[in-house]
Amino acid sequence: MKSCITFFLSIAVCLQALGTEISSPNCISLYFDESAEVHCLEDVEFEDLVSMYVVMTNPTEDFIYGFEFGFDVVGEALLLTASYNHPTLLPNSFNNFIVGYPEPMPASQATVLVWVDLLYQDNNLGPVDFFPHGSIPSSIDPAFPTILLENGELVLGNILTDGSAMAQINGGCNVVANESISFDNLKSLFR
Repeated sequence: MKSCITFFLSIAVCLQALGTEISSPNCISLYFDESAEVHCLEDVEFEDLVSMYVVMTNPTEDFIYGFEFGFDVVGEALLLTASYNHPTLLPNSFNNFIVGYPEPMPASQATVLVWVDLLYQDNNLGPVDFFPHGSIPSSIDPAFPTILLENGELVLGNILTDGSAMAQINGGCNVVANESISFDNLKSLFR
């Protein structure tokens, strides 16, 4: 057992030294950029227009045929529009998506599924937090996003969070980055 722990810790040290992230497959989360790197924005002013992206990262398949995803907003933001990066069937609302594609959508390392425009509405410049989850209703589990594959199979996507916000405006960047696991978190698994 100790040799296994030593092996995994040595891999983690090597990956950390190389700057490589330990990533989870089929993550769907919220970002403020299309490359899935920016989780928070600071210095947003009252009535600023902000674009937020629902992005799937690290796909296990080359194509997807649909997805289910939702998020909650805590704070003063008005969701204005939701636009899709691919022709869709059954587009829903601004923050609850149960989407099918008439043609398969190619998946890349960071695939934009939806972009949402919102208007920041807090004249005191307070925080706005975004909490991802599955769609409501959900085909499998409302806590997680769902991805539709070619054969009609539904698979759970991932959100690595402890219930904390995944995206934030004007909150001091107090969010959980869903794409990486820190070395300390990895070590704690073996204590």
